[in-house]
Amino acid sequence: MTDNINSSPSTREHSRFKADSFADTFNSSRTWASILEPMGWKLRSGDGESPRSHWCGWGMTEGGVIRTKQLHLESSFTGLGKAGDFVSKFRAYSIIHHNGDDQAAATAIKERGW
Repeated sequence: MTDNINSSPSTREHSRFKADSFADTFNSSRTWASILEPMGWKLRSGDGESPRSHWCGWGMTEGGVIRTKQLHLESSFTGLGKAGDFVSKFRAYSIIHHNGDDQAAATAIKERGW
């Protein structure tokens, strides 16, 4: 398992949140590995951050492909949304650790000093 929670991807990532929001800061300062690997996801191809990087979760052959710095879900069985959805790093963290409650996720992240 890679512990890259503070690694910074080289390009700015934007989400559905207000520009320069806390979620955008989280998205740009975290790696997909730091979010997905603790949940058992495996990188199948690519570097994990750039477009066409392919992640698979929980013993699956499908999972998600990185597109425009968001995870594009190929399967509804990932636990992160339905097939075709795009998920940001912040949203994935929120779903995994706080049942999709973005406010609770933001509060927890701030309390941890991330």
